Amino acid sequence: MKEQEYLEKRLDDQLSYYAAKGNINKKKYLNTRITLIVLSASLPFITQVESPVEWISMKYLIGIIGVLITVISGIEGLFQYKEEWLLNRKMEETLKREKILYLTHAGEYRRKVSFKKFVERVEGILAEENAEWYNIKKQSGVDDDDDDDNEDNKPDDDKNE
Repeated sequence: MKEQEYLEKRLDDQLSYYAAKGNINKKKYLNTRITLIVLSASLPFITQVESPVEWISMKYLIGIIGVLITVISGIEGLFQYKEEWLLNRKMEETLKREKILYLTHAGEYRRKVSFKKFVERVEGILAEENAEWYNIKKQSGVDDDDDDDNEDNKPDDDKNE
């Protein structure tokens, strides 16, 4: 694989992937947190309000809100949106930095600019992320054997030839 092809088809694709996944996970995290805050904050108020309609009992509404808080908290803990968001953001910035250092012949590339060294470093970063991602999933108890979300950042020998 030539330099330009690697930059466009591998590195830029990875940068786009991490930016998109990071934005999705950030939105999911913020939405779940905001929902939890609103539901939790509403409970003290609802306990003091009398039902405006005879057939609606406030204790059922309070119970439903309690169940929703528990379910949303469980989902947030299970899928770990915050951790995923931060990992995606970290990877995007790490890959951007490596690309800039390579293109400007700075840092590790100051003395001897080597495309092979650049590819090895980028692929090493991606491999480390895969291990970190796996550990996050393992800790959460989520079996992601069927989840293709992280497949794009795994080195594919066919793509690199």
